[in-house]
Amino acid sequence: MITTAQDYRQIIQAGESQFVEFKRVAVAPKHLAESLVAFANADGGTALIGVEDDGSISGITGCENHIDELLRAPYVHCVPPVEAQSLTFAIESKTILALHVACSTQVHETIRKTVYLRVGRKNQRLGVNDILRLAYAKGQASYEVQAIEEASLDDLDQALVAEYCTRIGSTGEPCDVFYSRDLLVRREGRFVPTLACLLLFAQKPQRYLPRCGIDFLKFEGTRQLVGQELNIVKREIIERPLPQLIQRAIEVVGMHVREYSRLGPDGLFLTAPEYPPFAWQEAVVNAVAHRDYSITGKAIQVRMFDDRLEVESPGRLPGHVRLDNLVQERFSRNPHIVRALIEFGYMKDIGEGIDRMIIEMERLGLPSPEFSEPDYSFTVVLKNALVKPTVEPAISAEDMLRRYLREYGWITNRDYRQLIGVDRQTAWRQLSRLVERGELVREGTGRYTRYRLAEL
Repeated sequence: MITTAQDYRQIIQAGESQFVEFKRVAVAPKHLAESLVAFANADGGTALIGVEDDGSISGITGCENHIDELLRAPYVHCVPPVEAQSLTFAIESKTILALHVACSTQVHETIRKTVYLRVGRKNQRLGVNDILRLAYAKGQASYEVQAIEEASLDDLDQALVAEYCTRIGSTGEPCDVFYSRDLLVRREGRFVPTLACLLLFAQKPQRYLPRCGIDFLKFEGTRQLVGQELNIVKREIIERPLPQLIQRAIEVVGMHVREYSRLGPDGLFLTAPEYPPFAWQEAVVNAVAHRDYSITGKAIQVRMFDDRLEVESPGRLPGHVRLDNLVQERFSRNPHIVRALIEFGYMKDIGEGIDRMIIEMERLGLPSPEFSEPDYSFTVVLKNALVKPTVEPAISAEDMLRRYLREYGWITNRDYRQLIGVDRQTAWRQLSRLVERGELVREGTGRYTRYRLAEL
């Protein structure tokens, strides 16, 4: 927590933000409570009391009784009480009160039963649906267990249901098994599937939850271009029950994961996958298991570039999990879905996924996975060796090429880019120059073009 007056001076000079709000000392406790609730429901923040809207400092001197009321606001005017730490400090001979609010794992409201969320420099009042979505995101409620009244058992893929019952060793009626696992609810003598049940076992889950699948996109190059420069070379929209969705996604991504030939310490080339299989498969499975299914109309995206693989799922990290404790903490937004995926064999119940992803990447000499929360989503980025190829500094690009060709016989433009770490046009120019010098022979045309040593 910030504790020096100089730090606060800089914060005030920077102005109000997502994490800072100015309040004059005359603010009513009930209005201060709106800001405290907004900070707690978002990412936390600080209310500076005794600072005008324009950043000028008015202070709190002479208002001791009112300050006592403001200090009670987190407990008296917020439901449940907001955790706030208070601190006073002096700037320009004037005293200011700072109330530091931590991000909460609960949804807070004012005593007037209004819920606010800090968005930019404003406190946004939430409607019923937004409050429910916030509760799902914080783990207070589980969107997956809501019953879908218009659905029925006829919507389920009976072969997939039978496979699941076999996997868990059940010989009873599937309805009883699903009901005992909270995948079905009773409504007036009939069973109604929950959303988790439909996502896992419905023949067409997207009928009840649009864009609940995976959008696979492969781009040529390292940037996503649009318009006439559109560089998508492969796209597949996958929409199936979650177990089959994961299986198909693994097949599709696996077809495009390349192998690198790298020069080892003994002077021989070693062949290794572009990304360790566990790392990218775990990223895909986690996206399916932990995405926020209350966000409709937005699919999981798996984006493959020449230098990286990105897996983006709707919704930020759930519950108390944050980017800074992601490796240590565990929390499941969709526990019923997670349980079923464990029983299908796609996940393990020991929480080793993130740790092992990091280890597997480092084992291949690759950067650790990068995790971020852009907008209202969670993204995992795996980088390959294209940007920083493993090359001994004393060996030139041409020497590497000759060693490669003596070992493998021929090379393509793509192989050369991976070997040397250059873009497509640079690779073409360098290879063409060697052809003109008579050191290489070009065979084939178009995408089937390859090169070999003239001396061989």
